[in-house]
Amino acid sequence: MQGLPTQNPGAYPGAGKASLLRPNESMYLFQQQAIAAGTASIAAQIERIKSSYYPFGASMQIWFTDVNGVASDPGTFEVDFQTSDVDIDAAYYTIQMLKGASSILNASFQGGIQMPSFYAKFVRAKLVTLPNPVYSNILLTR
Repeated sequence: MQGLPTQNPGAYPGAGKASLLRPNESMYLFQQQAIAAGTASIAAQIERIKSSYYPFGASMQIWFTDVNGVASDPGTFEVDFQTSDVDIDAAYYTIQMLKGASSILNASFQGGIQMPSFYAKFVRAKLVTLPNPVYSNILLTR
């Protein structure tokens, strides 16, 4: 898969460590990981599309599994799509969220967030609530 980060997916490692995500690429923010509620993911710096309009666009596909990779119910959860103009933990803010009972996901406990345009340069995901002990997978795509 193109655009895999130079760092391993997982918890936010700190300021200034975002990986560049180019147009038509994807990268995992979390990949089959047991993540505690309240944890923010690694960040991605969204490259501008050359000779195009200013706003960026991205999507996050989210799915939950058990230790064997089988679809698993996360319970009533919240995943936030956060952006920032600088890669500093305290600067990120939520612009959209996927929130509610697992019934808002498909039968394989998958869902997504579509952001056709936003202006900030950096993006990440934050698992705000996750009551059931499941493994989280979040794929960010440009």
